Amino acid sequence: DNHHGLFLTNRTKDANFFSQADLLIPSETLMENNTCICVSEKTLTPIFLHRPFILNAQNNFLRMLHGYNIKTFSGIIDETYDKYDGIDRIKCIKEEVKRLLGYSDSEWKKFLLECNEVSVYNVNIIRTTNYEQKIIKELC
Repeated sequence: DNHHGLFLTNRTKDANFFSQADLLIPSETLMENNTCICVSEKTLTPIFLHRPFILNAQNNFLRMLHGYNIKTFSGIIDETYDKYDGIDRIKCIKEEVKRLLGYSDSEWKKFLLECNEVSVYNVNIIRTTNYEQKIIKELC
């Protein structure tokens, strides 16, 4: 039941499809042995669509995003899942999704309004930050 516009996402790049969802749950690319954390279009799609997200990725992925001045939804979404990876992460995400699906329509509207502040901030920070230069500086 998607009564709150909740969709699990895969590699589809159809912005029209994603824009119908209130909350996106992308699975980010995992590098071999978790030695590299990659930010791909899977993470950027919900940001540019101004959608809240729960990321299925390596542990501490959200913390890495914070290092790039990207805000996540702590305090709005339970982000405990970021401590885990693999099946433990998926279990935590499942519990959070179940909690969110229990919201009434008025609670859901309030949730979306709170998330929108974070979403607007993230789009603005990405548009005004030269991430190529930041990454090059970190590598050198």
